[in-house]
Amino acid sequence: MKTLWDPDPSPAIDAVDYLGKYGSPNAEQALWSRYEAWSREWSGRAEKLRFVATGKNPHLWDANLGQSLARALASGTDWLSDESKLRRIQALGVGANIQGDAEQALQAWS
Repeated sequence: MKTLWDPDPSPAIDAVDYLGKYGSPNAEQALWSRYEAWSREWSGRAEKLRFVATGKNPHLWDANLGQSLARALASGTDWLSDESKLRRIQALGVGANIQGDAEQALQAWS
């Protein structure tokens, strides 16, 4: 759980993926806390997270961290992400990729 807060997004992503697959219901709250912090950090700066095929992407790992957090919360194996949780994921999402993934999850839920 401590690795969720690693300043290097790469090991944090590994922790997120692990907790989403194998974490207990207690891990869900830790993932929410990290996702909320990530959202506050990147809110209003979605353009910096956008992937540009021909350009530099200094925040690619930061974008991947947000996507991993949203995915783990939406599909964790030891908790149920109902419509209200999926809407919360979407509301906190920064960037088109997270928004699109959340919309697909909401459509699948309904």
